[in-house]
Amino acid sequence: MIVHLQLYETLNAEFTYQRAADRFTQEELAPLNSLRNITAHLKAFEFVEALKAISQSKDLKNLTTMLACYHIPKMFRGSYSTIGKDKLDKVLQFTGKNIAVHEFGFEESTGAFYKVNQNFGYDSLGSSEFKLDQDRVQKLTKVVAFLEHQNYD
Repeated sequence: MIVHLQLYETLNAEFTYQRAADRFTQEELAPLNSLRNITAHLKAFEFVEALKAISQSKDLKNLTTMLACYHIPKMFRGSYSTIGKDKLDKVLQFTGKNIAVHEFGFEESTGAFYKVNQNFGYDSLGSSEFKLDQDRVQKLTKVVAFLEHQNYD
């Protein structure tokens, strides 16, 4: 379940719990109940409550980092063009560090909102246009011809 939660696969985490519930007694499932509670908060988009529940366990510190520093800001960037400062700040407080919001892909703006940086995460290579000209086709043809003549075990 922890691996699924670190990858932000809440449905798979829930399915893992359900499979375990069929095989174990309630007493044996007790350690997984807190993870199921966290999963329920994440599925309901109750991020602050999920992060509070995670922070109560020192064994789940890496999960807090993955969610607060990566998955939740990524989801906010993909879902909104602006986000309330109070909403984002409540999530980022769980990072445990004083990190500027622009490092998470948000820009300061006037009022009570952060603006989403639409180009966050794109480097100059990733955003450049791929051009398929005659020279490139010839080079690729040579590579393919070379690979076709190789003997593999």
